[in-house]
Amino acid sequence: YQLLQAVSHHSLLSISLSHQRGRVLPSELLRRPPSVCGGAGGQSVSISRSSQSMALSGTGGGFFFMPSISSAPNGKEVMQKLNERLASYLEKVHTLELANSSLEQNIREWYKQQTPMPRDLSEYERTVASLQDQFDASNQHNTQIVLQIDNAKLAADDYKMKYDSELSMRQAVEADTVGLKKLLDELTFAKNTLDKQVEELKEERLSLKKNHTEVRRWHQGTTINVEVDAVPGVDLKSAIAEIRAQYEEAVERNQQETEFDDLNQQVSSSTEELQSGRSQLAELKRTIQSLEIEVQSLISLVSKQALEGSLHETEQHNYTQLSELQNLINQLEAELAQLKGDASRQDEEYKALLDLKTRHELEIQEYRRLLDMEDKRVSNEDQKKINVSSQIRALYL
Repeated sequence: YQLLQAVSHHSLLSISLSHQRGRVLPSELLRRPPSVCGGAGGQSVSISRSSQSMALSGTGGGFFFMPSISSAPNGKEVMQKLNERLASYLEKVHTLELANSSLEQNIREWYKQQTPMPRDLSEYERTVASLQDQFDASNQHNTQIVLQIDNAKLAADDYKMKYDSELSMRQAVEADTVGLKKLLDELTFAKNTLDKQVEELKEERLSLKKNHTEVRRWHQGTTINVEVDAVPGVDLKSAIAEIRAQYEEAVERNQQETEFDDLNQQVSSSTEELQSGRSQLAELKRTIQSLEIEVQSLISLVSKQALEGSLHETEQHNYTQLSELQNLINQLEAELAQLKGDASRQDEEYKALLDLKTRHELEIQEYRRLLDMEDKRVSNEDQKKINVSSQIRALYL
């Protein structure tokens, strides 16, 4: 059947093409009667005029025009041969048309006789519809699973981002703790240094008191004796100068007031860092609360056991971090209280040293006043002695 159909289709196509070409080309050919030369069946045909000639070439019973410039001396013979060939060609075309119509009639009759009976496909359609419904349900279920997986991945990514942020905050707090420990060590070292300086100042105070007592005793002894040599006066001035030098050295050491101010600034900065740690702890608590709310909202999307395990791990991790942060805050508060106590104690010691400095300044001013009075008295007595000696010399003279 397929072979017959292919043969009929090829025959119809060949006949129709040949028929069309045969109908067109002879009319065109007859419009140009002067001269024709050529052939059929793969040969070329040329039609010549006095001014222009057209060449027709055909393959397999077909023609096409091709311009050529030629002059044929035997135009009548060529025209006669061409007319004969054209007549035979038209006869063949007519024969093929009849054969084609007969073949078409046979094909139509065969199709009428061989028309297949319609088959009942309702059972197959029901099966296909059921399978299509199952396929759609599977696709919908698969889409829901993919959506749940995507939501779980997004939740996991969110937890990971929050874990990274909390880890970075924890590292920052640990770095701040290390810095505070270093600051505490520096403050402890400064406190020890100040304690040593206080002890040294106390020793210097005792030595100054001792020197002051000795000078006072010596001064009292010099007030009783009127005839004082110049040498003890010089010794008194040197002693006062020595006391003054010692006092100036004590004053230079007391310039550590600026260091005390630095300590106060460090204590205040430690307090600010403690407040920052507390604010970070509050922020972490708020973050944990928001995470718990998100976990509650994600329970309906992800399996309950996985969420409970993840929630337990998150709570355990957050509880561990909160415990560490609380211990760190307690430690920082204890260190801050110790620093405040040390600062207050150093403030009291500084005030005591300042009072001692004031008393020493008053004593030095008193010493200066007494020395000035003593110098004036000695100079007056020397002047009186000079006047008496001059009067005695005048009397003898």
